[in-house]
Amino acid sequence: MKRLTRLVSIALLALLAAGGPLAADKAPEAKKLVPKALDGLENGRIAYVEARTGPPEQRYVVTNLQVTQPVRVTLKALDPGDELQLRVVKTNWSEPQREVATGDSGRVQVTFRTQGEFGLAVAGADAGKPYRLVVWVGDEVRRPMRSVVVPKSQWSEGDTLGGKAAPTAAPGGSWALWLGLGLLAIIAALLAVLVLRKKGKGA
Repeated sequence: MKRLTRLVSIALLALLAAGGPLAADKAPEAKKLVPKALDGLENGRIAYVEARTGPPEQRYVVTNLQVTQPVRVTLKALDPGDELQLRVVKTNWSEPQREVATGDSGRVQVTFRTQGEFGLAVAGADAGKPYRLVVWVGDEVRRPMRSVVVPKSQWSEGDTLGGKAAPTAAPGGSWALWLGLGLLAIIAALLAVLVLRKKGKGA
């Protein structure tokens, strides 16, 4: 039974590996877009392509992304009267995460973040419709982290890890410490008396 369970687990892992990000199907091969830095662009990198609609739909893929990088995809119909469809996919071309159209404005834009890679599919009602597809990948956005090292001089003044620092002890020592020691001494004395009484009764 254990051997059968192990074989089933191996088979499931093999299926998951085969269905990884943007698994290929019988449709046309996706073209890789590589965003690059441009002169005058202070933040991020850009990749763009000008093409015409099929059939079939035209596919593009962008890789090597971090979830801390903002992504903006813009599809523009060079003839504003043409309505084009844009699909954003992550793991399967037949299961889009976003599906939008240029509409009357002739332009549509989507913004998101993702890890690894994503795919884009462009299509139109008719073939030969010109368009421009622009992908902007921003620089990584990292929130500043507070230092976990606090100078001793600030222990009684500032916050440490979200809470106030403990007050410093008085020069003469902590009264709570002396009270605790006194209670321990009293308890020890009572125990000694009980032990002596038991010994006296035993004699």
